[in-house]
Amino acid sequence: KRNGKTSLQTFFPIELYKLNKNMLEDGDAPIAASPINDLEMSGKDLIGSLGCVACHYIDKAMLGPSYNDVAKKYDNSDESKSYLIKKILTGSKGVWGERLMPPHPHINEETASEIVNFILGLDLLPEGEYLPGVAIDFFEIGTKLERQPKLLPGQDPNVSQVFPDILFQTGNPDIGWEDQVTEDFLHFERNFVMKVSAYLQIEKEGDYEFRFIADKGGTLKIDEEKIAFVNNIPYTPWQGGDLSRFDRFASYLGKEPEVGKLTGEKFLTKGFHKIDIDYYQNLLTMALILQWRKKGEKKFEFVPESVLFHEPRDIKPTSPGLKEIYKLEAPGHGGDLVSVHPSFDLMPARPTSFQPRVGGMDFLPNGDLAVATWDGEVFIVSNVSSGDPSSMSFKQIAEGLCEPLGLAVANGDIYVMQRWELTKLVDQDGDGITDYYHAFSDDWSTRPDFHAWGFGLTYKDGYFYTNTGPALGPYNKKQAPDAGKTLKISIEDGSFKAIAHGYKAPNGIGVGFGGDIFTTDNEGSYVPASKLMHVDIDNPSEYPFFGNAYVLGKKADGLKIKPPVVWTPQNEIGNSPSEPGILHVGPYKNQMIMGDARHGGLKRVFIEEVNGLLQGALFRFTQGLEAGINRFVWGPDSSLYVGGVGGTNDFTWEGKRFGLEKLTYNGKPTFEMLAVRAKNNGMEIELTESLRIGDGAAPQDYLVQQWWYDIDTEGGIKQELENLPVKSVSISPNRRKIFLEIDGLKPDRVVYITFVNPVLSAENRQLWSSEVWYTLNNIPAYEGTVEPTNLVRVDNNLSEEELKDGWQLLFDGKSMSGWNGTNSKKEPDGWEVADGLLSGLASGNVILTESVYDNFELEFEWKLKKGADGGLFFHVPSTLS
Repeated sequence: KRNGKTSLQTFFPIELYKLNKNMLEDGDAPIAASPINDLEMSGKDLIGSLGCVACHYIDKAMLGPSYNDVAKKYDNSDESKSYLIKKILTGSKGVWGERLMPPHPHINEETASEIVNFILGLDLLPEGEYLPGVAIDFFEIGTKLERQPKLLPGQDPNVSQVFPDILFQTGNPDIGWEDQVTEDFLHFERNFVMKVSAYLQIEKEGDYEFRFIADKGGTLKIDEEKIAFVNNIPYTPWQGGDLSRFDRFASYLGKEPEVGKLTGEKFLTKGFHKIDIDYYQNLLTMALILQWRKKGEKKFEFVPESVLFHEPRDIKPTSPGLKEIYKLEAPGHGGDLVSVHPSFDLMPARPTSFQPRVGGMDFLPNGDLAVATWDGEVFIVSNVSSGDPSSMSFKQIAEGLCEPLGLAVANGDIYVMQRWELTKLVDQDGDGITDYYHAFSDDWSTRPDFHAWGFGLTYKDGYFYTNTGPALGPYNKKQAPDAGKTLKISIEDGSFKAIAHGYKAPNGIGVGFGGDIFTTDNEGSYVPASKLMHVDIDNPSEYPFFGNAYVLGKKADGLKIKPPVVWTPQNEIGNSPSEPGILHVGPYKNQMIMGDARHGGLKRVFIEEVNGLLQGALFRFTQGLEAGINRFVWGPDSSLYVGGVGGTNDFTWEGKRFGLEKLTYNGKPTFEMLAVRAKNNGMEIELTESLRIGDGAAPQDYLVQQWWYDIDTEGGIKQELENLPVKSVSISPNRRKIFLEIDGLKPDRVVYITFVNPVLSAENRQLWSSEVWYTLNNIPAYEGTVEPTNLVRVDNNLSEEELKDGWQLLFDGKSMSGWNGTNSKKEPDGWEVADGLLSGLASGNVILTESVYDNFELEFEWKLKKGADGGLFFHVPSTLS
C-alpha cells in the first residue's frame, strides 16, 4: 500500500460487507451495502462501547491521532498489527507527540486485535476510489420537525449504510398515512433526518437538469453548490415509483413558491461529482427522489444505480438514542439560551495557549488555580483573576494520572480523584513539581471497565466526597461492589465509607443547599432522565438508594428509591449534568447551580423542603460559554470559575472540547422567575422584578403540564403527560408574585410551567426565560391565596396606570380614526376594521398616523399571513406617496 501497489482485496473486501436486503427486488443481485459494517461488536462498535472515542475521532485528531491517520501510517502486515495491539494494551508515548497514551488493562488481546483490524481497514481503498451505491446516515430526532434542522456536531447516526440509488417513498395512496409502508426508510416513520453522501459519475460533459423531491423537505447540493430545495411538502400520496405520478406531483408542487425550488441545472465535466442531500421528515407521507435529464431532453429519469458511488469512509460508527438539533424556538422560550446571563460578566481565565479539558479544579491559598485535565495532567494557573490572558501563566506539575475527574485543595495540599484512587500530590524538593504520587485512599473495589470512573471531588469539614461509576456497555456484565456509590473519605487516615448508592454515571458532586452534599446522575438504564440528588450528611444512617440496579441486581428489588430534588427533562434543559454547587451572589444567593457537559451552560435550582424531602424548580440560567461545563469553583475574587470539557459522540456541547472562564456578578437586573413554590392548590411564581400591569393576568397566559418518569424506561419518555388548566391568576400587590390556581396536581410528578404570551417587567425588561420545571415529590398542606386580579390587559384599551404614564391608543378597535393613506388621503383604501382588528386587504397600501411622534415607546401586536409582505416604519414623512 505504501509503494502504490493495489491488490484485489484492497478494492473489494467482500467479507466486510453487509447486504441491504430491504432494497433488493426478487432476482436482483445483492448490492454491497457498507464496508466494515457487519462486525457486530467487533472493531467499529468496540471503539464506542469501550470509550476509545474519548480520545480519537475516525477523521479528526483529538488527544490522540485520528484513526484515518493511523491507518495511513501503518500497513496491514502482521508485524504492524502486533505492534499496535501492544500499544493499546501497555500504552506508549512519543509516536504522535509527547502526550501519554495510557495502558488499557480492561481490554484483552483479542479485543485489541479487532480494534486494530477495524482501524487498518479504514485505508483499504486509496483516495479517489469509489464503491457502488450511496452512503446514507439516519438520525432519529424525536421532536417535531417543521423545517430543515441543523444537527449538533459530534453525534453518531443511528444507522449508516449503503443504498443502491436515491429513490425512497411510502407506497400506497389508498390507505391512511399511519399504515404507509416504510421499508424504503428502514422503518423510520417520523421526526428523523437522512444525510446522503454520494458521487455521480459523468461520462459526457454537458448541462444537466435535476429534479429533487423531498417529502417533507430537504436540500440538494452538487459539488457544494445548492441546486434545489424543498420546504415542508404537504400531504402527497406517492405510489410505487410511477414516473407519471412523479411528473404530475412535481408539476403541481413546482407552482407553489413556498414549497421551494424543485429543479435546477449545472454544467458537469467528465468524472465524479459530489452529491450531498440533507433530508428531514416530520410525519405523514415520505419521499426522497432524485431525477435527471440532459438539458433539452423532455423527460426526467431516475438517476440510475450505475452512476452512483460512495467512499467507504462515508460509512460511520453508529449509536442508539435520539439525536440533538439546534433549537428552532426563541432562546429561553422553548429553545436553549445562547448568551451569557445579563447579571454576569464573562472573562477569560486561561492563557490563550492553555486549552484544558477540565476534570477538576480548586484554588490554592495563594490565589493560584489548580486544574486537573481529563487527559491526565495537573496544571497551576497564575494571575487567573486578572481577566487578561496575556498576564496569566500556567505550569504543569503532574502527569500520567488516569482520567482524573476531580480535584480538591485541603490544608494547602492538592488531592486528585483518579479512576480508581484518591491521590495526594507531594512536592518533596520545593520546585513546584510533583515528586511523589501518594495513593491516599484506594481500598474500595474497582474494575478496569469503560465508564468506571471516579467522578468529582469536594472537601468539607475533614472529609472528601466523591462518586464511583459502574461499568457501562455490553461487555461489562460484572460490577465492583463499591461501584455506583458516594464515598466519604477521612483526611486523617484515608478510610472511607459509602453513604449513598444506586448511580449510573454520577458525574457531579458538591456542597449545596443547607450545606449538604448533592450529586448528579446521567440518563440511561434505570435513570429515565438526568437528575440532581440530595445526600443528607447529617443523617448517616440514611444510606439512600437512587434507583440504578447495575451493582445490586435482584438485590435491589424492594429497596425504596429516594426521589431526586429535581429531574432534568432530557434535551429540554439538560443532557449530561455535571458538578452541582451553591450560588453566593445577588438575588440568587443560597440557590443552587449545576453544569452540563453536553447541553452546555449552567442551570439554576430553587429548593424547598416539603414533608421532609427536598424538591424544587429548575431554570435555564446561562449559556454562551467556551464549552460544556464540567466543573466550577468560586474564586477569592467572588467570581465563579467554570471549566469546560468535550470529547466525541455524546460528551460534547456544540463540538467544543475545552474551556476555562470566569463569571463575575455585575449587579445589573435581569427579569426572570426567581423561585417557584408548590402549594396545595397550585403553584406560586416569584419574579426578580415587578410585573408590568396587565401582563400575565389571564389564565390563558400560561401553559401548565405534568408527567412522571418510569424507572424502566430511558430517553426522557414522559408518562401520562397532561395539560392542567389554570383556574385563576392572583398577583400580589407589589406584582412580584403570581399564584396560579391549579386543580389536579399530583405528587411524584414534574410540573412544567411556561408563559404563553410575552410579559415585561415594570421597567419594560423582557423575561430572560419563560420556562420552569418543578419536581413535585410531595404536595404541601398549605394553600396559596386566591385573589384573582382584575388588571387584565384588554385589546385596544388603556388601563388607568397606562393613561397616567402617558400612553395613547393608535387604534381604538372600531374605526380608522387617526390614520391616513398616502398623499395625506383621509380615507385609505384596502383596509378594514372587524372584530377589533385593523386588517390590510390584498389591495391595501401604506397607512400613516395623523399625528407626528418624536421620542416614544411603541407597543403593538400584529400577524402576517404566510407569503404576505408588510412592515412598520418609523419617522415617515406625512407626504409619502
